[in-house]
Amino acid sequence: MDRHGRSMRVEPERTRRQLRTAGFSDIHDCSIRVGFTPWSEDRHERDVALWFGAGFSRAIKALSYGPMSLYLTMSIKDIDLLCEAVLDDLRTARYKAYCRIKALLITNRLEADHTSFFVGADRLIPPPLKTPVHGQPPMLNC
Repeated sequence: MDRHGRSMRVEPERTRRQLRTAGFSDIHDCSIRVGFTPWSEDRHERDVALWFGAGFSRAIKALSYGPMSLYLTMSIKDIDLLCEAVLDDLRTARYKAYCRIKALLITNRLEADHTSFFVGADRLIPPPLKTPVHGQPPMLNC
């Protein structure tokens, strides 16, 4: 994506500057390892992986169609085949695939409101509920 001027990189210092400019202070961050499948021996990590994997498997095609068709000129059929191959690889027990999610805890200087966010490429995404409710994703621990 860098070749097309659409960086997918997480830039912590840039994000901190943007948050400070927006009036936030007391910014703390952590990196969370989240598996695509429940391979961890830790029960909480397995629960998080089940939710994350389910969401990822439903989102991968939607996340891929735009960039791969526009910038790589791939057909929808080829994108579908590639996404299915990725999901097949992730489902095999021989791989312990995970990604790192950058999480921020910030305090708004004016409201003193503590709020967590996940950092995407250039956007802040609110996290799932902090208190697990039946049928809701578990809390991510920082």
